[in-house]
Amino acid sequence: MRVLVYTAIFGGKDNAPALENPDKIPEIDIRFVCITDNHELKSDHYEVVVKPMEYSDVTKNARKIKVTGFNGIEDYDVAIWHDSSTTIDCSKLEQLIDYGRSNQFSTFHHPRNCAYLEAIACIDLHKDHALRIAIQMFRYFLKGLPANAGLNETTVLVTRCKDHLGSQLQTIWWNEILNWSRRDQLSLSYARWMTGTDQIGVLEGSRIENPYTTWRGHLHESYTDRNPLGIFNSRPIRGICKKLIYDMRRRR
Repeated sequence: MRVLVYTAIFGGKDNAPALENPDKIPEIDIRFVCITDNHELKSDHYEVVVKPMEYSDVTKNARKIKVTGFNGIEDYDVAIWHDSSTTIDCSKLEQLIDYGRSNQFSTFHHPRNCAYLEAIACIDLHKDHALRIAIQMFRYFLKGLPANAGLNETTVLVTRCKDHLGSQLQTIWWNEILNWSRRDQLSLSYARWMTGTDQIGVLEGSRIENPYTTWRGHLHESYTDRNPLGIFNSRPIRGICKKLIYDMRRRR
């Protein structure tokens, strides 16, 4: 059994990752990796791999690592992603590895359970440009995505590599993030629905409170993106976009 624990930090968004209870790392072949664009980043617990940014949207660089991995991930049996806003508790790694043994894909359930409601929340919280989110959700609406089709929190993601890598679910999910909103929870709901991926492992808890990680938040929550849509994100435009998405949901 070969296990990979990995995260990514781009644009100086967080400090170097660390582990909780590193003396309790399971006695198996396990590797800890942090992908970053920061040549100065050092970690006592993670192997730091420097990779230049590919996208003007800083967050999408981390999303690509999260969803598609990096060269060599295919050599592992189980891969455990955690956002850099969290620290992994090594005493709970065996529990996460068990999810990887049993399921192609495991992550948290999201209480909103609906991509349309999540899209509205993302606009309210300025998580991405309102027009980008509204156009993306209109595409999903035209495709037939139902309301309450399911939603996940993906702060921690456990995959069985041989089944997940190159799968239709992974391919659709990344293509949606690449071409549309950085909000991977929206596109995962769509990708799961499109591929009929109903049965996934559901991790206990949520991104904030769970047995496996401790929430520490980001050093900064801003989203660097030079996309010109940023100039069309005024309050009236956000309000119109939200109303349109509400109407889509009502019709589904």
